[in-house]
Amino acid sequence: MRSFIAIFFNSKVVESLARNQNLCREKGIKGKYVKPDNIHLTVKFLGDVEQNALDKLQLLDQELEQIEPLKLRLSHLGVFPGKGRPRVLWQGLSGDDIKDLQQIHQEVEQFTERELKIAQEKKKFRPHVTLLRNPDIPKGVSIDQISKEELERPEILVDSISLIKSELTPKGPIYTELKRFVFNNS
Repeated sequence: MRSFIAIFFNSKVVESLARNQNLCREKGIKGKYVKPDNIHLTVKFLGDVEQNALDKLQLLDQELEQIEPLKLRLSHLGVFPGKGRPRVLWQGLSGDDIKDLQQIHQEVEQFTERELKIAQEKKKFRPHVTLLRNPDIPKGVSIDQISKEELERPEILVDSISLIKSELTPKGPIYTELKRFVFNNS
């Protein structure tokens, strides 16, 4: 089963991200925009995983139950890769708890390597939310300028991460939450 671990956002944050996507459209940026309901921050892509391995992920609760909810904020726009033809236009995250988010990512990486034998990602974790794929940014349009002047940057409270099943269809992916790992709410 194709799956990943991710952070999904409340409706106010999703609405801000959708308005930021519309701002990009208004600036003439073309590409395959992520449907607002599918917008998320990937903590760890697992790939195709057998059900018995997914069952082991229940133990991740023990790793995450002591984590306090995080306060983050949407920040600037960026692209991957940074040079040449970009494949992804994203919005980053910032805030006092960004290092805690990176720690959560590291704990998930270590857990999935130990329990599921999934290798840790070699690339550095750069928390971001994909707004569109294969962006075509017109000459004269600067994502740095959009970031400075017009971008919505709401605060985000992150109090859980989710195990997601991903079904690829001709109309786009369908995401189903299999398990939510809630952080310490005391």
